[in-house]
Amino acid sequence: MPQALGQFRALVEGLHRQTLIGERQWTSASTKNTFATKVGDKRIEVLKEVSDRGSDIWIIVYDSTGTAVESFSDNTFGDLRPTVGDYGGYYPLMKDLFDAAGRNARGADKVISDLLNDLGLSEIQGGEDDIPF
Repeated sequence: MPQALGQFRALVEGLHRQTLIGERQWTSASTKNTFATKVGDKRIEVLKEVSDRGSDIWIIVYDSTGTAVESFSDNTFGDLRPTVGDYGGYYPLMKDLFDAAGRNARGADKVISDLLNDLGLSEIQGGEDDIPF
């Protein structure tokens, strides 16, 4: 496996993990369907590109001067499967990252948590796997 591909996999999987556990903060970028995060003096964007053929999720890496130095999409990984979760390929993982980055950038979790508190309701723990049928 080329070195860059291994680096791309580590970057996507690491960003996904950090975002889901709340270690990574995202903002809405100036371009539609794009969210950005800072890592030191560098920036990473995740964006969804929609066309007649479907949608692709892209990662764009910027250096400290704001120059795009690398970009790749879910298609870069071909049939490779992520080493995290139960994703059948990189598109579902990167789509999950894109969605989580968007929720983070919009502050959705905080707003919903505040609404639950205001309504005197508690978050229901568990997921679809807990449904007994």
